[in-house]
Amino acid sequence: MDEKPTLLIVDDTPGNIKVLADILRMDYDVRMALNGEEALDAVTIMKPDMILLDIIMPGLNGYEVCQQLKADTATRSIPIIFITSIDEPWDEFKGLQLGAVDFITKPVRPALVQARVKSHLELKRQRDTIQTLANTLEQRVQEEISKHQHTEFRYKMLVETMRDGFAVIDTETRFVLVNERLSDITGYPRQALIGQPVTQFLDAKAQTLFLEQIKRRRGGADDLYELYFTKRTGKQLHLLISPRPLFDQQGVFEGSFATITDITERRQAENALQTAHDQLARINEALIQEIRDHKRSEEEKLALQEHSYRSAQLASLGEISANISHEINNPNMAIGFNAETLIAAWKDVAALFEECRNDLVGVTVGGLPIQQAIERFPLLEREILKNSHRIRDIIETLKQMARPDSGCLDEQVEICAVLRGVVTILEPRISKHTDAFSLEIPGQLPPVRGNRQQLEQVFLNVILNALQSLQARSDAVQVGTSIESENHRLTIRVEDDGVGIPAENLEVITDPFFSTKLESGGTGLGLSITTTILEHHHGTIAFDSTVGHGTRVTITLPLDNSDREACSV
Repeated sequence: MDEKPTLLIVDDTPGNIKVLADILRMDYDVRMALNGEEALDAVTIMKPDMILLDIIMPGLNGYEVCQQLKADTATRSIPIIFITSIDEPWDEFKGLQLGAVDFITKPVRPALVQARVKSHLELKRQRDTIQTLANTLEQRVQEEISKHQHTEFRYKMLVETMRDGFAVIDTETRFVLVNERLSDITGYPRQALIGQPVTQFLDAKAQTLFLEQIKRRRGGADDLYELYFTKRTGKQLHLLISPRPLFDQQGVFEGSFATITDITERRQAENALQTAHDQLARINEALIQEIRDHKRSEEEKLALQEHSYRSAQLASLGEISANISHEINNPNMAIGFNAETLIAAWKDVAALFEECRNDLVGVTVGGLPIQQAIERFPLLEREILKNSHRIRDIIETLKQMARPDSGCLDEQVEICAVLRGVVTILEPRISKHTDAFSLEIPGQLPPVRGNRQQLEQVFLNVILNALQSLQARSDAVQVGTSIESENHRLTIRVEDDGVGIPAENLEVITDPFFSTKLESGGTGLGLSITTTILEHHHGTIAFDSTVGHGTRVTITLPLDNSDREACSV
């Protein structure tokens, strides 16, 4: 049984080696190396018939290994095929320049790998045979003149029995010798080829490539190349040329010879395979798109379900709001009415006190001297009336937030003024919770379109939550604003150094009735109302939090497109 050719597979990934070994081990003796240094050692020991070499490896990469092997006369003739995931023309050109005979890109196709390996081993065998013959001829030309005729006969017999075409050309690129196989491949009789320049049978592009290769022959290069040759029938042949230069004893270039392999059918098969691969890729892409569409449909269905759930919760919120409004508005209206009556009555009483000031020395009202009572009571009365109006507004906002289309959203709202007002309202809470509160507003902010009272409620809820999350007075709350010019939106950020929000709560934190403070009186409505208000204003709210390190709430609102004057600070 004939000994199998030896292949050395070099790749730093064992899985890739296994794939190639499984493809080739039936026909070849497969050896393996996991890096460039190991490959060089293996080559010196076993001298394989071919090397399948990965490019990207730690230590010596494939290009460096190839360069060292081609620089050594003992290993220069070993054909190297790069097996790589790199699919760039420049990288392929670089590899061929270094002396590689072919490029196969990952993922490999078994049929292609087998065909390329077999083809290049056959080419190597032929090149070795020709090289051996050439060396024999060179050594014996001077030593065995008497055997010249016999040697020439053997040479011709060898050339004529080759399975590939063979040709010798002179320095003018004319055919000097062609074998019968080349005549069969091209369809031209030998007499029609001998003496004719090769360029006569090439198109303009192939002529340029051929003449560039002749220049390389003159320099001693013998790299493989491919070109198109016009057959006698007019058909274009795809030929693989394996050339060698010819020099006389003084080193003067005398021409070159080459084996010529017709790879037309092989390239057609590869093109057909590539077309099938492209079609498969398109089918795969269509399937992926179908899966994405299905996934999107499922996500939309889920979003619809969540919207229905939220609508049901908001309906409950509306019912609760109506009950709260009914129960609180009546006594609050009485408080407001009585406060206004007291204000009017106090004016009259204060006037009487003024007239009788001298007779009322030492008299107190509510524990206050008459003069202090005259000055203080109007303030208390107005404060009562102010807070009554505040209760009325809060109840109205709660009722509006429970309805999908609640409240007028056509006001031009200056956010800087809203934020300053919210901070003023929360001043007692701020003083209670922190010594490190800051409000940073740039010199100018464009207005937004919406409802001032509702937006005030948004910032009240968010800033109050931030304050309530603090554990020490040194913990900070920072409120800042910025403008996103590209998407024409205003961003407001509220950042705190508080306890943070657990990850499992972030997804449900804006749901109605969800609260971590229910035991201490929380209702779970603040952020739900906030989210609803922002949705009505085409805004967004996002939470970024780490337990123990604080929370950042980011609110965005679309800027008003009108040309009114912006708010200045």
